[in-house]
Amino acid sequence: MRDLPRSAYSRVTSARIAPSRPAIAATAPSHIHPVLRRWLADSLGSTRKELLVTFRDRVEIPRFPEPDAAARGKSGALDAARALIDRIAAARDSQYRADEADLGRRFEARVLERFWLVQAMRVEMPLRAVENLAARHDVLYVEPRNAGEPPPWGGPPTPNSGDEVIVGRHRIGSDPYFDLGVPSVPMSLLDTGVFFGHELLTPPPDEPSHIGIKGDCVNGLADCITQDPEKPAMNAEDTCADAHGTASAAIITGGVANGGRYRGVTRNTLDCFRVYEGCPPTYVSTAGLHGMQDAVSNLRRVICAEIQTDSTDLCAISIAADHAFDSGAAVIAPNGNKHLGADGSTYRTVTAPAYARKVIGVGAYDFGFTSGEPITAQNWGPTADNRVKPDVMGPTNTETADNGGPGLYFSFTGTSGAAPYVAGAAALLRGWLKNAAGVRDPGYVYAQLILAGRKTSPFDPKMGAGGIVLRPPGQLHFGKISLIDGEQVDIPVSIGGIGQFHVEAAAWWPERLEVDEQGNRVDTHNVIELRLLDKDQNLVYADVQHDGVFKRDDINLVAHPGNVLWVRARMVGNGEAQQTVYWAVAVRGP
Repeated sequence: MRDLPRSAYSRVTSARIAPSRPAIAATAPSHIHPVLRRWLADSLGSTRKELLVTFRDRVEIPRFPEPDAAARGKSGALDAARALIDRIAAARDSQYRADEADLGRRFEARVLERFWLVQAMRVEMPLRAVENLAARHDVLYVEPRNAGEPPPWGGPPTPNSGDEVIVGRHRIGSDPYFDLGVPSVPMSLLDTGVFFGHELLTPPPDEPSHIGIKGDCVNGLADCITQDPEKPAMNAEDTCADAHGTASAAIITGGVANGGRYRGVTRNTLDCFRVYEGCPPTYVSTAGLHGMQDAVSNLRRVICAEIQTDSTDLCAISIAADHAFDSGAAVIAPNGNKHLGADGSTYRTVTAPAYARKVIGVGAYDFGFTSGEPITAQNWGPTADNRVKPDVMGPTNTETADNGGPGLYFSFTGTSGAAPYVAGAAALLRGWLKNAAGVRDPGYVYAQLILAGRKTSPFDPKMGAGGIVLRPPGQLHFGKISLIDGEQVDIPVSIGGIGQFHVEAAAWWPERLEVDEQGNRVDTHNVIELRLLDKDQNLVYADVQHDGVFKRDDINLVAHPGNVLWVRARMVGNGEAQQTVYWAVAVRGP
């Protein structure tokens, strides 16, 4: 990886290329969660509820420091992170004070809590004031503390399939990276809690535990490890029959107590935060924010958010996930599964936070079907601005740890069962990228995940880039560039040899949520065109589709001595913003 000379860049002055799809209709998004809207119709206006209110955010989240090697407690990096959080909170303070006064005066709201990762507040207020509050120009979303949303599983636990995690690992090609012994990447899991007594999550006496912080974000204070005196006793354990969080943790970082067939994708330290309450478990929106904040503050560089809230990119957890990316974390979330929601509707569209712009949304295919077709229960996009979701897919329905006691196993289904595989792959890629080239930006990880997909543009909206298979560490090239509207850059990629080569190229770019003065989402995004050219600059492949925020293409190329593949990226955007683009190229053969 090296800096490109300025000669690689050129400004194209030709007319804007017409989009390959109709312009996105300007529609006002809903600022009220569907369950809350049902409450408004069915309840007395005087009924008071605990709600989460998200405001337009004017505070930029900076990149957080790299975690100290092997640090589990206090460290210089953690101290620097705390100082950053204090500055972010201070930057939010004046707006919070003004909003608290206005909410109390005009909407009869009592503010219970502020958050630092997003401009959001937990409030208690009468339902009769919700519609007026949601109409305020800087209010993005109003949602219940608990809307009764289940985790993204595919139904009750199924009998043992006999196909353990090793099958899923082979499907995603992760073992070569594991065997390299790449540096451990600290991770966080937001889920239903974990049965820590399972043998896959209990190390032998001479080995360190793979489990880090055990947090209860439902009954704890904001740090998820200090008891809230007004709540029931804290418990980070997974106590429900579905074993959701236990299975997720075991797929990510389970040990070899029962043999290598059940071993997890990584050997990384995993913080486990419970963000669901009750049995059957239901998602608590404020707990999700606490868990995301704690993952960022503890410098966890891959976050697996096993959450499916029936919201969009305007809700608090979506914005928090985008901000976690800005801080330096890769965020992986399941696309969600069709389910009967608390308002009686069946949801089929991608859920939050997978909906968000800087999150890898994960679809699922049954490990037993070689076609890689998505499971029937999977949700999919596109989003309001025509981004493809899922971004990638992972295997599901593999056998892993149950929470009923030691020695118990079951087959974990749904997009829930796929997300831990992609999260584990992201951690391995992140460790390899840091070790091989010293890069830490999560955008590099996302581009590698897209490269690992088995589908090319134009993408099936149910599959995105498809099931991931990690490219073997070898001829892998990667980097990032910055483009403005109409600008193009040519990236030279040397082909190390002669003969027939298979070349795969991918690009991914992060975009921010844009909101107009009325608080409505601006449903546009930048367009990046990707072309592959031979050493004489002759075009061999062009991807000029105008949907989505990622590209993936592959070609067969006959290479001669000194052959160079040129990867040409051009931005056809909105004429306003500069866009960072992460690219990756894999060369195989002859």
